[in-house]
Amino acid sequence: MAAKEPLEIANFLKEKKRKVLVMSGQLCEKLELDGKPLLDYAVELANKLDAAVAATGNTVNAVRGKVKATKKMWAAEIPIYLKYNWKEPFERPEVLVLIGYTPDAARALVTTMSGVVETVVLDSVEVPEATASLNTMTIDKWKESLEEIIKNLG
Repeated sequence: MAAKEPLEIANFLKEKKRKVLVMSGQLCEKLELDGKPLLDYAVELANKLDAAVAATGNTVNAVRGKVKATKKMWAAEIPIYLKYNWKEPFERPEVLVLIGYTPDAARALVTTMSGVVETVVLDSVEVPEATASLNTMTIDKWKESLEEIIKNLG
C-alpha cells in the first residue's frame, strides 16, 4: 500500500485512534523542521491519537510528561514483544507510527512487523513495505505533510 497523501494517513489513523503506539526514533532529538524539533511533531501526534510513545533512541526524557504514557524501549524489542508476549504498561497496539528513523531502520522495523501490526512511517523517505508511508519529499514538504496530518486528526 505504502505511499499515501497526508489526509489519507490522517483518516487512517483516526479510524485506529487509541489503538496506536508512536515510536520516536533518535532522529526526533536531532532534527528540526524550520526550527521546530521533530520530537514535538511526535508528541503532537501521540496526543491527538491518545497514544502512548515507545521512546526509542534515548528520546524518553524529552517525551516524559508530555504524553499520556511513555516507556523507554529498544526498537528491536518491539517486534518480539508484539509477536510473542506483549507485557508493556500500555495496551497492545494495532498500529505503529514510526517517526524519526533512518530509511534503513524504518524498513527493517516495518518488514519485521509485517503481518503482526499495521505500520505507518512518517519520515521524509517512502518505505513501500509499510501499511502507509509518506512519499519521498523535501524537508519543507515533510514539515507541511506532518502539520497537515496533525491538523486533520482533529
